[in-house]
Amino acid sequence: MKILISGASIAGPAVAYWLEQYGFDVTVVERAGQLRGGGYPIDIRATALEVVKRMGIHSQLRRAHIDTRALSFLAPDGGLVALLRPHAVAGGDEAEDLEVPRGDLARVLYDVTKDGVEYRFNDSIAALDEDADGIDVRFASGRVERFALVVAADGVHSSTRALKFGSEEPFHRYLGYCFAGFTMPNDFGLSHEGVVWNEPGRGVALYAVQDRPELFGFLCVTRDEPPFEAFRHPQAQRDLVAERFDGDGWKVPQVVEAMRTADDLFFDMVTQIRMPGWSSGRLALAGDAAHAPSFLTGQGSSLALVGAYVLAGELAAEFGAGGGGDHRAAFERYEALARPSPRPTRIWSAREWRIWFRAPPRRSPHATRCSSRSRACRRMRSRRTGRSICPTTLPDVSEIRATGDRSATGWLVLVYRVPSEPTRLRATVWRRLKALGAVYLQNSVATLPRTPANERALRKLQREIVGMDGTGILLESSALAGEQSVLDIFQAARSDEYEEIVDRCEGFLAEVGKEYTKNHFTYAELEENEVDYTKLVNWLDKVKARDQFGAPGRAEADAALAKCEQVLEEYAARVYAEEPEGH
Repeated sequence: MKILISGASIAGPAVAYWLEQYGFDVTVVERAGQLRGGGYPIDIRATALEVVKRMGIHSQLRRAHIDTRALSFLAPDGGLVALLRPHAVAGGDEAEDLEVPRGDLARVLYDVTKDGVEYRFNDSIAALDEDADGIDVRFASGRVERFALVVAADGVHSSTRALKFGSEEPFHRYLGYCFAGFTMPNDFGLSHEGVVWNEPGRGVALYAVQDRPELFGFLCVTRDEPPFEAFRHPQAQRDLVAERFDGDGWKVPQVVEAMRTADDLFFDMVTQIRMPGWSSGRLALAGDAAHAPSFLTGQGSSLALVGAYVLAGELAAEFGAGGGGDHRAAFERYEALARPSPRPTRIWSAREWRIWFRAPPRRSPHATRCSSRSRACRRMRSRRTGRSICPTTLPDVSEIRATGDRSATGWLVLVYRVPSEPTRLRATVWRRLKALGAVYLQNSVATLPRTPANERALRKLQREIVGMDGTGILLESSALAGEQSVLDIFQAARSDEYEEIVDRCEGFLAEVGKEYTKNHFTYAELEENEVDYTKLVNWLDKVKARDQFGAPGRAEADAALAKCEQVLEEYAARVYAEEPEGH
């Protein structure tokens, strides 16, 4: 089932991740020529933390954590008014919450999806022509292609949404501010901290991400009417913001000049999007295109991650293992579960958003049962299944697969032969198949579960084999008998990989232990250990991606890697204490 997603920032790749995990054929189209880096810090909190953990990207985001330890509020002359812990202002769980640069989150989401999802940059959706069986999409490039469904995840000013819902104006609530975000050199000597300066009607914020040599800068100004005309003229955006700070003191002129010369400027209005509905026909809205809570909340990305999980899960529940279903019913459940209030005219607060997850489509023996007896949990039930909805019943995709009808999985079988010389050709094919997670039924006969991503990868490999002057036949099959034996081979292969990761983690811990024995605490050694740890993280992520049926050993590998992370952080703390900075 082919699904097109418009937008490759946060919501789009997040939806793509889960849809691809469920076996959908996913394409993401993005107007920009490449991923947009930079961007303001965003928070990942509460249920969104659970989502990123289940995506296998929590450890990567933890390493990107801004770790703001102090927030200074300055008077117009630069004098200190107050110094606070950030969570004293924003609330949340200081030990668990993540704050990461928007561009870092976008990059992580892209990296974890790029192998199984087709990305098309420098293009966009120009027109939609829907009928009872699908939706024809005409792209700005002139290309026309048919999909089953389309997801608009292209932000507050979604052009895809406009094709179905019309102009943005009826749906946006302008909050009276405009802002410009950009990166600039850290000439202020800031580290792990934020600084806020303001005068009535305008403000400056600077965030130091760990000890990086650059800062995230923000200039925010009040404006009575939304400046729609400035969106067409980048220079007008810079002028609109800069003119409000004329004559201001402290370091404001330096920050304004950095904004004028920044090559990653992001300008927008502070606005909310409040849609009367999140779908129309075969088009669904996700992320800010559906429910932007405004830049001021810092919660848009968390809501997008949670909404992506819910949307993909409802589609998977409706369509199952490639079977028929009703997209309208899935869209309705998605909105019913993820919309914060039944009254679309209400001003939404991030604190009032209560996101609930449906129970798994098929009951997993490993899923956590909710012990709550509250009226809220009893009241919220899935329209389709009648089961209770509660955050503690968030299912794992691998568990859903493991408890599904495996006989309906289907298989892809590659039968190939390559020339005996040079021997590197056979080794190349073997390495490629191993990287995909394929298992051998016999010599030169390898198999993978039938998914769109696996089919694309094996088709590509088959063409490469032919290019080696070999032969390759790619078959689609289902087992009439003995399928359990194939599943057992798959499970054993993944379990062996998890076991190998555990062994490597033990080796990593032993190497760090040697540094303690030698009392060797240097930045060079820390950097080497961080490289080794990153390799372990990436390796585990790849194995999890190959783990189609939830093999034994995954929890042990996760625990071993978590121990490595803990030990590395402790070692880093010793290095910072023992070796002078800049040594």
